[in-house]
Amino acid sequence: FGRPEICILGELMEGTIAASMMAVINDKRVEVAELEHKYGTRALNRPGTKITLMLVGLKKYDVKHDDVIEFWPGTPKVSNRPKGKLIIC
Repeated sequence: FGRPEICILGELMEGTIAASMMAVINDKRVEVAELEHKYGTRALNRPGTKITLMLVGLKKYDVKHDDVIEFWPGTPKVSNRPKGKLIIC
């Protein structure tokens, strides 16, 4: 309540998502501040699981239903492959 982060609901498509991972959405660098899912608040690596993310650096109009977001640990796109992929529910 009163925090600047935006909360989004998505489904893990592949890989892993954890706190402090990064993404680039509409040329904005975004960081995962917190995450929560039915298995707790630790890193998630079970594709098909719904997950709630608190993202820093994003506005609600930057994402829409069915957008796919790719996440990397640390700096975005350090490696050629993302470590996690999420679709917005």
